Amino acid sequence: MIKNKNEFSELIKEIQNKIDNGNLKRQANGVYKVSKKFKNYEKTIYAEGRNAVDIATSLLNKRDKKIVSEKVVDYIPFYQVAQQWFDVQIKSRNLAKDNVKNYKGLLNNHILPKLKDRDVRAIKKADVQLLLNEKGQKYSSSTIKKIKDVLISIFEFAEDNEIINSNHIRKLQMPKCQTVEDDSKDPVSEDELILAMKASKNDLMILLALVMLYTYGMRTIELVNLEWKYFDFDNDYFKIEKSKYTDAVNVQNSEITKRYLPLTLTVKALLLKYKSLNLAEKYGNDFVFHKKTIRNKDKICPIDTTNIDGYFKTLTHQMDIVNGAKVFNNQIIESTGVRHFSPYAFRRTVITRLNKMNFNDSITQMYVGHKPKEVKDRYYSKLNFEQDLKQSFKPHMDYVEEKLQFCLKQAEIEI
Repeated sequence: MIKNKNEFSELIKEIQNKIDNGNLKRQANGVYKVSKKFKNYEKTIYAEGRNAVDIATSLLNKRDKKIVSEKVVDYIPFYQVAQQWFDVQIKSRNLAKDNVKNYKGLLNNHILPKLKDRDVRAIKKADVQLLLNEKGQKYSSSTIKKIKDVLISIFEFAEDNEIINSNHIRKLQMPKCQTVEDDSKDPVSEDELILAMKASKNDLMILLALVMLYTYGMRTIELVNLEWKYFDFDNDYFKIEKSKYTDAVNVQNSEITKRYLPLTLTVKALLLKYKSLNLAEKYGNDFVFHKKTIRNKDKICPIDTTNIDGYFKTLTHQMDIVNGAKVFNNQIIESTGVRHFSPYAFRRTVITRLNKMNFNDSITQMYVGHKPKEVKDRYYSKLNFEQDLKQSFKPHMDYVEEKLQFCLKQAEIEI
């Protein structure tokens, strides 16, 4: 049964004109053979008949039957396929948490912002290559290769599951990539600190590390070597004794750079709250910062620089989650550009802050533990904490205390 009478009439006229003009030749068996492409069905339809009416009827019936039999979903968004692919990766490959986070990051921060709402069947190789080329202007070759591998894997998944007819993006070209400078040691902004505090709400040790690094700009090695015996809570100061070239688990050959620093109200409150956990008494260890042992999770041991860097990597992933990125959600996918900073970034933060506050070199050097310049060595070595430095440090301590209170309030953390 012909649905569209006008289309039927127009097709009869078209075929009859070709017969009358000699463009269609009758076969030996007395029939005409015709091929036709329709606007609403691009594949070629073949039919035959003894006259224009029979041919038009056959062409339209064949086309309508093919449309019904080959009917597909009108729209398959890329993000749906990416979600299916992602779920399969987790279930079939038993991925570690870090790999899951890496996949989420590549999808949410690089791929989905460009392709998420596109029909997966309409995405061409040129579209994907353009995405890689644009990313190559900002990111390193290692990052681009990861993006490329994920894209190829998604389209292979789509082909294997007959979502697309064929995978035409297998041979993507690696673009010329940018040599990206490591910004992990750049100073930490106030907004970044607030995010980090929010992300560390359930980890008092990391919150304490954040606050102490932000306040004192300690070297990572100095932080992990802190012992409770160095703190004088009655007189509100503490001592840094072990500095370079050693971890808390191997302190024999440390370079000694003793210096004394005041405790702010916030730092002191956090330390006492943390100390109330009685870790030192429970486990017989005097170091402030600890980690659980792998073999016996009931025991803990001093943390080292590798561990604290690992904790910070985890923390910055949590910062992304707090700020809305790296959450695989089909409705809300955004790139926030949260920076993954290292503990050393706080050292630069403090030194920059002291310079902006016009502290002289001697005071700055005593606060952060720089080696003195030769010209000022004799003055530097004579400075005394109680007589000279405690009061000199005060403007900085007051400033930091105010900032910490503000940041903790913004992060909705009470001490």
